Amino acid sequence: MTNAEIEGRLLAQRQTLARLTARVAADPGGAVWLEEALPDNPIPQDGQEDPGAVPDAAFAIEAARADELRMIGIEARRRLRREVGP
Repeated sequence: MTNAEIEGRLLAQRQTLARLTARVAADPGGAVWLEEALPDNPIPQDGQEDPGAVPDAAFAIEAARADELRMIGIEARRRLRREVGP
């Protein structure tokens, strides 16, 4: 599989998850769930003064995971605002 194919598949998964997340968040109590499940800034902490200043493999994976959760949350909130209003 090429990098472009992998990127396309990941984008499709992100969009699908964001669509599902926005739908759940539109239900009563869903907005609270969205904020708890996908905070705006899920930065991983590694106990250092400057997290990630000297990244290791485990931190790099966790940082990528946190970034992906943030991006899904952004897309879900955008979809939610578009579908049900502010």
